[in-house]
Amino acid sequence: MKMRKSTWLLLVLALAAILLVAGCSPTTPPNGEEPNGEEPPPTPPPTDKECPEVVKTEVSKLFDPEDDANFQIVITFNEDFDSSCIENPAFWTITVANPGRLHPTITLPAGNIDEITVDGKVVTVKAWVGEVGPVPDPTYEFVEFATDYTDLGDAIAAANALIEMVDGLSGADLLVFYLEVGDGDIAAGETAWETFVAATIDAAEDLALAAYNAAFTEFGFTVEITQGEAPVFDGLICNQDDADKYEELFGREIKFADEVSWKLTNCAVYDELGNVCCDYEGEDCCVEPYCEECPEPEEGCDLTEPGACL
Repeated sequence: MKMRKSTWLLLVLALAAILLVAGCSPTTPPNGEEPNGEEPPPTPPPTDKECPEVVKTEVSKLFDPEDDANFQIVITFNEDFDSSCIENPAFWTITVANPGRLHPTITLPAGNIDEITVDGKVVTVKAWVGEVGPVPDPTYEFVEFATDYTDLGDAIAAANALIEMVDGLSGADLLVFYLEVGDGDIAAGETAWETFVAATIDAAEDLALAAYNAAFTEFGFTVEITQGEAPVFDGLICNQDDADKYEELFGREIKFADEVSWKLTNCAVYDELGNVCCDYEGEDCCVEPYCEECPEPEEGCDLTEPGACL
């Protein structure tokens, strides 16, 4: 039987196509090796394009015998890093916040940052915080005048304090005052007091120390002024004992522990691949003891009893 030329042509083309595919298609052996018996080169890992990140901030009290620092912040990054400015306090802003404090927000001056150290991916910042309360009002004790004043300022202060004290007396206490000054005679006491006030007014106009001493000598009494010192609370409020001490000093009830926040601004932090960031921040409550599994407080930094988590 004779085939047509077109049929032969179709068979030849089909055979050529089979040979072409079989000879040019790449094949991979089942063991993953190259045709020459070598393993394929490993796929390079993706290039790290992320700069170092902060993964943890921990705040705790610090007991320094030299009293240069009373708390520390331990900041952990996710990788080792380099920085030429991170140990310079000028680039740091550290804030202590507590709604119950006399000053709810305390921003530390750079001079209160005592030391900044870097160890691998961990930064430790040691700092000092303290709070000074208001100077208490002076107390006055009514006493007999015995010795002349040698300083005009002391004489003026004593006269003004005595007048202020008497002006603040109630009606009943004022009568008792007149009885004491008048040696049992209210009228005499009132007259002696009025004479003293008039004499101190004249002495004030002339700024005359001798005139003040003469007025006190004739009146026979003065006051001893006692000026108390302003209360000072050093360190963080991290437990109930701290809160109780603060209330004793300032008369303010503390319901929360301090929250310490930090910012590192305009300071380059970079990894070995050159990925760089310039601004970082973090915060932590100084609640003691530190417990990894303590749940987050609903509001503020709740104080805990020693050895217990909320």
